[in-house]
Amino acid sequence: MLSEDGWPEDMVFAAEKLHAYLSILQSIVDISPQFRKQAATLISQIYQLQQRLSYHLQSIKQAREYSKKAVLYGKEGQDPTTLTMALRELASVYEWPQDIPSQKRRKLALLTAQEAVYTMSQPGVVVPALVRSWALIGLAKFQALNGQKQEVIRSVREAQEAFAQATPDEDMPGFHLDHANLVRQEAIARAYTGAQNEALALFAQLIDIESEHAPMREKMSPRTHMGLLSEATFASLKLPSQQKDKELSIRLWQAELEIAKKLKSETYLNEAYIAYRVMESLWPDDPIICDLRDMLV
Repeated sequence: MLSEDGWPEDMVFAAEKLHAYLSILQSIVDISPQFRKQAATLISQIYQLQQRLSYHLQSIKQAREYSKKAVLYGKEGQDPTTLTMALRELASVYEWPQDIPSQKRRKLALLTAQEAVYTMSQPGVVVPALVRSWALIGLAKFQALNGQKQEVIRSVREAQEAFAQATPDEDMPGFHLDHANLVRQEAIARAYTGAQNEALALFAQLIDIESEHAPMREKMSPRTHMGLLSEATFASLKLPSQQKDKELSIRLWQAELEIAKKLKSETYLNEAYIAYRVMESLWPDDPIICDLRDMLV
């Protein structure tokens, strides 16, 4: 599978090549009892990658459709690691605004994340520690989104414990289940519980929020960096009035927008637009904020 370090042209090329294999694999699922499960598992993995590509190059709605197919084929393939990842990624899709009421989305995200953890927790099922960590930190995030603060603490702890058990040979290409993403997800969970200062402190472990362009403090993909900048921007904008820092919010926003343009990410360009509207409402007569509008063009 493709690494997230690839640029949009590489991502489009990969998506086109992978799509060509779907009809072949679907034929195997339809006519070969012997290899049906293996083919279905591969189809699920392809749809998972296409879902991640569609975040940036298509739409959240399209990502949702790919994710649902990934879960469908993951269940047919009966590979617990693939199915756990498919469910975890579908839960993430529900995190984003779309044509589903927000309260229903939050509930769907939590239920799907719970199913992911349930899948990997069945007797006799063994999945890589990184996958367990990713599913558990996802559960923490969606528990936070649903106001379950005490459950968040437990799930974060379990995710950290699972991550500590990972071995160097564990790898899920294209997903970046690394330390940076673990801390990032915890920070998002903190932000969802309303603890914006705690979230910013965690983000600051990964990016230098006080420097221009907010560079990475540890190795991560450009897309992870972009996501961190966007999430840190919103956390800064949600601080209590007396703690808001206009210069910090602008610095984070400009850095996120720069990467979003470079990667041609429609999702994060839209996030930058939303963040700008928030800044505009917070500081409506500020000439610096007004001038930033030109960067959105």
